[in-house]
Amino acid sequence: MARPLRINVAGGWYHVMSRGNGGEALYRTETDRRRFLGLVAELPERFGTEVHAFVLMDNHYHLLLRCRRAELSEALRWLQTAYAIRFNWAHRRRGHVFQGRFKSVLIRDEGALDVVARYLHLNPVRVGGLGLSKEDQRRAKVVGCPDPGRR
Repeated sequence: MARPLRINVAGGWYHVMSRGNGGEALYRTETDRRRFLGLVAELPERFGTEVHAFVLMDNHYHLLLRCRRAELSEALRWLQTAYAIRFNWAHRRRGHVFQGRFKSVLIRDEGALDVVARYLHLNPVRVGGLGLSKEDQRRAKVVGCPDPGRR
């Protein structure tokens, strides 16, 4: 079965995410995080992509992007390939760094941007060990605002 085509819209807003291969860490060191963010910082000049929010978790990342040109796939292919090459070289390893294709959600309603940004920014605090997992928040309404993951 063929995979679904990506929706590339000039001026489109996207929530983009990708995980480490097999759930492995994408960032083993602080240098890895800086290396990835350095590449993210190149997206505006290379691809006309505006980076409005991001979160780097140990084994995945989220980006809130606006693509001035319809080049989301090209931008993310470059980002992930460039990072994988550097990551593999730095850690003397081979093989895939990212698990499958990146996921992207086109945000059609600009009014929902604050909901997506809130979701991204709250992602790090939703750690089960702190009692702040998504399920814990649904039960206790810990944050004091509606869970952006529920709509």
